Amino acid sequence: RFPDSVAVIGASDRAGSLGTFVWNGVSNSNRVMQAYPVNPKYKYLGVSPCWPRLADLPVVPDLAVIALPSKYVLDMLAECAEKGVRFVLLATGQEDYTADRLWREEVISTAHRLGIRVIGPESTGLMRPEIGLNVSYWPNLAKTGRVGLICQSGSVTASVLDYAARHCVGFSSVITTGFECDISLAEMVDFL
Repeated sequence: RFPDSVAVIGASDRAGSLGTFVWNGVSNSNRVMQAYPVNPKYKYLGVSPCWPRLADLPVVPDLAVIALPSKYVLDMLAECAEKGVRFVLLATGQEDYTADRLWREEVISTAHRLGIRVIGPESTGLMRPEIGLNVSYWPNLAKTGRVGLICQSGSVTASVLDYAARHCVGFSSVITTGFECDISLAEMVDFL
């Protein structure tokens, strides 16, 4: 199922930051859901209270998006496990980490040991237009339709979404898999 509550770890309003792109997508989502920015540098992001740590959230989010530099991912997975989060989306990170097969294996090994399933790393997010869910880099939700789009590449996904917006093509779901280190494209197709 798609998440009802989302925490964006590293949410920000700093222009061009990874956390800003993801938080803008989540906060502009027109789905009635619980969205929690997590960043000790802010008290508020817009009108949303910003939580200093994941442990401080009043709920256990269905999904945590880690939008931090890659060197913090392992520590954040441990914090997710302590909070009880079971699904994590690893947003695009630094290529010197994400291109390293050994780093990716360590991340997934750690996640599995902690009981966490992972989309990514290098995922640019997911959308479910029919219910207004946008947990992605794209500030605008795609139009609703009957086509499910699952793609490894964020660039290709962005091109398809741009084309679709200009030609009034809609989607049931949009998911970028990134490196597919844990949750695979096959599992996503089965889910859809």
